[in-house]
Amino acid sequence: MTASSLAGRRWGPALAGTLVALPIVAGPILFISPLEHGRAFVARAASASLLGLVSLALFAVVFARLRHSSAAW
Repeated sequence: MTASSLAGRRWGPALAGTLVALPIVAGPILFISPLEHGRAFVARAASASLLGLVSLALFAVVFARLRHSSAAW
């Protein structure tokens, strides 16, 4: 989060948003999880994490649309 905040200050919010959207946290966890929980668990967790990204993308689109519609006020 700190790196994306600093990148946003230097190169703008588009890059900061891209960095925050990367699976920096979930990726390593899903990579290590098979050692403790097995492959079936990790497959379900990966599917759930992708579903979470879909909801995040939907939120971002709705937020952007509402932001642009309220900018005219």
